[in-house]
Amino acid sequence: MLILNFLKGCVKLIGDILGEDSKKRAANYISYLDAKLNTITNIISKIPKEQIPKVLHVTSLSPLTVDGSNTIINALIDTAGGINAAAEEALQIQWAAKIINPDKFASIDIIKETRNFYKTFLNYDLSQEEANRIINDDAPISR
Repeated sequence: MLILNFLKGCVKLIGDILGEDSKKRAANYISYLDAKLNTITNIISKIPKEQIPKVLHVTSLSPLTVDGSNTIINALIDTAGGINAAAEEALQIQWAAKIINPDKFASIDIIKETRNFYKTFLNYDLSQEEANRIINDDAPISR
């Protein structure tokens, strides 16, 4: 919600800068947004934790890029009642550690970690070939 509050602050500031009419429009927009957020939050709050879907927002396939924590997409996923599967950037951190310090992280099997991540968080059985393609920044397999 911090990002959404920041955005509402930006809308208010722009309204203040542009004059009285814009100030009223900004206030109306913020009220409308708050009402919709309250409606959504009231419904989402009743969903049992085990039924909350996991979401991965992919912004690019080559190279694979996803929206993690501290992004507007993470705020939207969270507000809409999802869990951002990439919010902790778990794979990226391991991959970076292995690339930057290969001697210290030789025990990390990034292909195995990638396959496990997809199975655990996305309920998808990623093949060895698909995982290799992701790690090697190869184009997806056409189907």
